[in-house]
Amino acid sequence: MRPCIRRIWQRRLPCSPIGSTTNRMETDVSTTPLTHESYERIKKDILTGIIPSGSVLSERALAERYQLSRTPLRVALSALESEGVIERLAQGTALVRHVSLEQFFDIVEMRRVLEVETASRAARYPITSELAELEELLRARDERSFEVFWNEDTRFHTGVARAARMPMTLRILSRLRETARRCTIVHSFENFSDRLNEHLAVITAIRDHDPEAARSAMESHFDGVRARYLNSLTNG
Repeated sequence: MRPCIRRIWQRRLPCSPIGSTTNRMETDVSTTPLTHESYERIKKDILTGIIPSGSVLSERALAERYQLSRTPLRVALSALESEGVIERLAQGTALVRHVSLEQFFDIVEMRRVLEVETASRAARYPITSELAELEELLRARDERSFEVFWNEDTRFHTGVARAARMPMTLRILSRLRETARRCTIVHSFENFSDRLNEHLAVITAIRDHDPEAARSAMESHFDGVRARYLNSLTNG
């Protein structure tokens, strides 16, 4: 894995179109629409690699870039800190935390344990309209951008958890995926066809109400995730 470059994030870019313990007041991004939007925009730029891991963020530079006043910016940063995305430093700066290879594989194994169970549980219920729609989308096999691919990948994993009627597990998985995304952003678009086939195998088993087949298909998917990532590291 390439080492992260530590730097102060001070480039002025146009606005996007769109841990430690702190108290609820400091981290509740739902207090105002502006605060919530600020949190979402900064988080999206970190998760998509626009602001890379290892960057040191200047509050002043962030305020200029996102056209924010001090209060919504600091609440947004406090929320990101509580989620482990950043680490607050001295003198109005914050570090975007790096996800190590060891942490990434820990996350993969945690997700595997949870998601093979959600797949098995989902197969016990009628297939949801969400998964049926996603199945049609996956079978179309259009050429897609990374952003569209990631959104569909997210829809698949969250859709299976919702179909399993496991809301607490869904929340845990969402957090794990967001953390892993900072480590996989460069590599995730490889072997797109393999991922599609793996997703379709899981959905087919759910549609057929076959819990064991759904469990096995999700296990195979995570075997593929691990193998593809290791291959991407080996081949640079």
